[in-house]
Amino acid sequence: MHHVPGRFRVCVPAVKGCADHARALERSLAGVRGVRQVECRTVTGSVIVHYDPCTADAAALLRSLGAEALAGRRATIRSRSNQIAAKAAEGIFWFALEKAAERALPLLLAAVL
Repeated sequence: MHHVPGRFRVCVPAVKGCADHARALERSLAGVRGVRQVECRTVTGSVIVHYDPCTADAAALLRSLGAEALAGRRATIRSRSNQIAAKAAEGIFWFALEKAAERALPLLLAAVL
């Protein structure tokens, strides 16, 4: 993390590689009183917030950012779990199809011959 009055940069792993979460986080923080600009970098997973130090409290912004990042991390984990479950289901389907074809082929050959 890096902080100077009016600007801070923090690492938010949930933003890395997830453009949807980055946009949602930008929209959420941009609506906070005193926030001037929010930039999420999906390549590095960093979030840069420019704020008015007279209007916005950096500690409150960081707490808000932490809650948002945690929610995004949970969503990312759920999304990855769904992807893994879908891949597992696809693998099971193809395995069952292959086994059915292996068993059916000799029966088909016997019926034809």
